[in-house]
Amino acid sequence: MSAPWFWIILPMVFAGILWLLRNNSKITGIVSMVLQAILAGLAALMPIGISTRIGPIPVEIASTLSILGRRLVLENADRSYLAFLFAVGALWALITMIIKPHRSVVPLQMVIISLLVAARAVEPFLFGAVLVEIAVLVSIPMLVPPGTRPGRGVLRYLIFQTLALPVILLAGWAFNIVQIYPENQAALARASIFLGLGFAFWLGVFPFYTWIPMLSEESHPVVNGFILSFLPFIFLMLGLDFLNGFVWLRQGTYLVSVLQVTGVLMIVTGGIWAAFQQTLVRMAAYALILDTGFLLLALSLQNQVGMETFAANWIPRQLSLILLAYGFSTLQQHGYSLSVAGVKGSGVKYPILTAAIALAFLSFTGLPLTGTFAIREPILGELSRQSIVMTVWALVGVAGLLVGLLRVLFAFFAFSGRDWRSGENWYEGLIFIAGMVLLLGAGLFPAEFFKGILNMLESFPNLP
Repeated sequence: MSAPWFWIILPMVFAGILWLLRNNSKITGIVSMVLQAILAGLAALMPIGISTRIGPIPVEIASTLSILGRRLVLENADRSYLAFLFAVGALWALITMIIKPHRSVVPLQMVIISLLVAARAVEPFLFGAVLVEIAVLVSIPMLVPPGTRPGRGVLRYLIFQTLALPVILLAGWAFNIVQIYPENQAALARASIFLGLGFAFWLGVFPFYTWIPMLSEESHPVVNGFILSFLPFIFLMLGLDFLNGFVWLRQGTYLVSVLQVTGVLMIVTGGIWAAFQQTLVRMAAYALILDTGFLLLALSLQNQVGMETFAANWIPRQLSLILLAYGFSTLQQHGYSLSVAGVKGSGVKYPILTAAIALAFLSFTGLPLTGTFAIREPILGELSRQSIVMTVWALVGVAGLLVGLLRVLFAFFAFSGRDWRSGENWYEGLIFIAGMVLLLGAGLFPAEFFKGILNMLESFPNLP
């Protein structure tokens, strides 16, 4: 057996089986969660391409699978990335099983995860863009349940993601010319522009991120959270694959400047717009835009600090997204609207739930004791040595998000004449408390929490 069979083909097969069982949300949720947890454990424990033994039986998982003349390659260095991806997938399957957005979500989640793993594993790399586009198309039935019409956010999301495909393919064409004529400066410029524009469409980089808050407002919080959890992760991993594979790209004259300016613009605009939002879901969308800006800043450092903070950021980001998606969905189930005015006084009746939402928002700011503090502080410290002006603007964006969070906190805990009491179900309280403990643990003990995910950087030996 090869690694692609385990982490691409097997989840796809089970997704087909779960599609047939989709009317029973409990069974599909449990099977999806258990399977992804097992795949995460296998990735963490089982070496790829290296002979090992299970008792007296010799076992070796090959790294390559050939299909229709194309190769899917998952190497031993990819194990941390696979373990993280499927562990997060298992958590989303648990939340989806509890909330039940609609019956098709769980099987489609597994299809999307399989396609995104394949997008990074396929050779030649241009087919990865095609697989990403297929994953985007598969996500549309999740965003638009049967019997409903797509909103403007869904349409804009589909348009921008689809525009990325031809641009990335043009970048591949330009790359071939660069490999033949490495001194051709015009070809180098074309390849860089096409690639940058393609990733700008994919990631929702300023000014192409308008679909993110629109989509957040139109779609179910769990579905939207899942998509915004996985797609940016794979896009940035593909971006690192490009940087790792092409020396002329990572040594480009304008790479650092473009990443820094774009990152700061996303932080400033995301933070300031978050301060004025009237709904929690749009505020969360802008907080996510701000966080993506910090990821771009981390990459712009082009040193070990930048790479380590980039990798470590994914743990608090995913935990915060899961808490927000589950918290928003639970508030809706308890009869609250997700506007700032609509959640007034909810903290008195549901203190654990609202505290978890507040902590998740707070984690995006990078304040002390939160999971991102140990990540943001080195990024801002390195950036201040290069540009004080950009550092100040980044802090302005963070301040904007804090203002929005304060408005939410005032609404949560506004006096309503009720006695304080916990109205959460036992499993709701357990999930929210576990999420808060993990977020605070990442802030208090960053070395222990982030040690495993830093192994993900072994996939990029040519980067710092």
